[in-house]
Amino acid sequence: MRIRRYTDPQLFLDRSQEWLLHSELKNSQILAVAHLLVKNDHPFESPFYLATIETEAGIVGCAVRAPPDQLILSEVPGDAIPLLVADVATLYQTLPGVTGMENEVTAFASHWKGRGGGPWAVASRWHWYALERVLTPRKPASGTLRLADSSDLDLVRAWAPNFARDISTSVDVVAFFERRVQTGSLYLWDDEGPCSLVAVSGVTPNSIRISGVYTTPDFRRRGYATVAVASVSQLMLDAGRRFCLLFADISDPIANRLYRMIGYRRIFDKVSICLSD
Repeated sequence: MRIRRYTDPQLFLDRSQEWLLHSELKNSQILAVAHLLVKNDHPFESPFYLATIETEAGIVGCAVRAPPDQLILSEVPGDAIPLLVADVATLYQTLPGVTGMENEVTAFASHWKGRGGGPWAVASRWHWYALERVLTPRKPASGTLRLADSSDLDLVRAWAPNFARDISTSVDVVAFFERRVQTGSLYLWDDEGPCSLVAVSGVTPNSIRISGVYTTPDFRRRGYATVAVASVSQLMLDAGRRFCLLFADISDPIANRLYRMIGYRRIFDKVSICLSD
């Protein structure tokens, strides 16, 4: 077994995409990051980590990191983890975290911390959902969906800190929202003024991900988020995507119920582990 590293994201995709597409939904994060790196239109900072784990029979796993984000793992054989840890350590002295299926990421975290000691902790657990057909909300909220534009930048910047606090993320949400506006991938539900926000990203050959949902506190529990997510999901399907994906914190029953109501089905769980001291 060996780790094969790539400095060119196109070469990584040329080698790995067929394997990744066999489980496209599970591997959507890796595919989406790699495709962004190929376009060279992204918010990430080098050095990038792009690797396949291979045996004589072919690829058995992949790993990708685009700083400042975490390392993302596909399903990986257990005996490959020490090799992967050693290879990642040649590029990064520290990692903020690792995300993927629980067996892989907990094994990686244990070996990573075993190099220098110190604890690691699960930062979040996520239900991942997929949708192929939207179920229209029984009593859709009033209002209309519209694409956010540059005139909405001050609004979404003001919403960003509250959204970041709600989901307990260290991601620069202001920059994320700004980029979504610039790329035409942020939508607002408007009912005599903006009430709810839905962002999309994570494009793969057949899917796209709902990557941010936020409703201001004054407008919650009125169905705005439900109808906004349903409407954006339908737009994505109408544009040719076979699947819409999203993930929700396991501990958030309201969000999980909302997504199931409009047709999202739970397909697997992932975890994120914090590796920073």
